[in-house]
Amino acid sequence: MKVSNLKVGIHQWIDLGLLMLLLAAILAFSVLCMNGAQQYVDNTLDDGDRGIALAADVKCARKAVRLVDAVGVSKLQSLPHAAA
Repeated sequence: MKVSNLKVGIHQWIDLGLLMLLLAAILAFSVLCMNGAQQYVDNTLDDGDRGIALAADVKCARKAVRLVDAVGVSKLQSLPHAAA
């Protein structure tokens, strides 16, 4: 049985079914790609959060060094958080 021997209505239904299958395949591929992109963005933002925390630690360390230079070590050791 050849496709060219089918009636026009049946031929159109087959074409519509194939088009729907193609659309479903494109939709599934798109969802998978969006999931991968979301994971990439999440990983990037997590790395950025670690970078921000590291930058804050460096900024705090710089302030501590400036404090040591300005007031001297003896006054720094008398601060309550210096013992920790």
